[in-house]
Amino acid sequence: MLRGPRTRAWVYQLGCLALSVAISLLCVEIFARLYEGSADNSLVFQNASQVEINGQPGQSSQVTSPPVFQTNPHGTGSYRLRPNLDVKSRMARREVTLHINSFGMPWSETTIEKPAGMQRIAFVGDSFTMGLWATTRESSLVGTFATLGSNGPFETLNFGVGGYGLDDDDLLIREEVMRFSPDYVVLIFFNGNDFRDTYLGLDKYVITDGVAAWNEEHLAQVIPYTITRAKGSPWASARGLLRDTATYRMLSVLKRQMELRLSPPPPPGEFVVSSSFLSFTYWSQVPYPDLAGKAVDVSLERLERMHEFLSARNVRLFIAAMPFREQVYAASEHDYNYDINLPQAYVAQFASAHDIPYLDLLPPLREYVKHGESIYVDGDPHLNDAGHRIAGELVYSWFTAVASP
Repeated sequence: MLRGPRTRAWVYQLGCLALSVAISLLCVEIFARLYEGSADNSLVFQNASQVEINGQPGQSSQVTSPPVFQTNPHGTGSYRLRPNLDVKSRMARREVTLHINSFGMPWSETTIEKPAGMQRIAFVGDSFTMGLWATTRESSLVGTFATLGSNGPFETLNFGVGGYGLDDDDLLIREEVMRFSPDYVVLIFFNGNDFRDTYLGLDKYVITDGVAAWNEEHLAQVIPYTITRAKGSPWASARGLLRDTATYRMLSVLKRQMELRLSPPPPPGEFVVSSSFLSFTYWSQVPYPDLAGKAVDVSLERLERMHEFLSARNVRLFIAAMPFREQVYAASEHDYNYDINLPQAYVAQFASAHDIPYLDLLPPLREYVKHGESIYVDGDPHLNDAGHRIAGELVYSWFTAVASP
């Protein structure tokens, strides 16, 4: 006799709980849809705050970026920096400035015509080349290089664009860089994600109102899920419905941003390999995953294409490999499941086989941090002013020792 009322009460409580969960999930979904319609999920300036663009106040959120990008005007894929912008923002309690000239270069104004008697050096690469979080253009890697060579026979130009892979660099060289008649092209290869960004192709980002964000549909097509089920199974159908929700998309973006955001230097001996294709440490694991091997093959094909194009026009290619933070601070160079000399070893082999001057910045930077000075921005994977200065000096010494004016 007593079980009936108790059972009904239990069912009632369970129903109320289920209703509460459903209402909560609905509220989260509504919030996610509103967020999706108003917020951007930047990859390059995600830590910027108090932004000012061309003298006018801009976005100030900790998770949004200044609108510095535009789709490629040539309509051939990829994207470019928007010309004629002066951006001021704060990063790690410092004011940083970014000037984009009339040609869409993160550099001072220049001319298409090469100055008489000068040889031009064009730098290409991603946000490290672009000079991200250097306080000024002069304090960036390329700025340091240019200052050191200011009295010599070389003129330095910076074509770096945040988020670029090798295919983006190759396209930029063909469509923009060659207009400036370079004698040398210096590629700054970033160990943390250049293989990844090249494999993801020219459609990896969506540009909306000047902001670059992951093209989630494209990523879902080119990166296989860790757990797979047969097509048409109940699990696959349920997962498809889940992926159609704004909540899923928002959490996916946040998860990927967290994967890209590196923590402070790990304790000695704690180089942790990630299984995520989007993570920097994924590219230093041993043995190399099949997907990583495919990305290496695609990337080296792009390097081959770039090298052949430049060689046919008597432009000499140089390659410098930029390490990521965890490579620099790893106590041991290798262990049973990682080798910090990967992935750049593949680039070094390619450069050697093609007689391309190559510089691995990892050994000298590992030696430098033993003195205790930080070379990375706190809570961010990019170099600080000290890191840019040291890297610029190293690249300049290497380049001038190899190049002949």
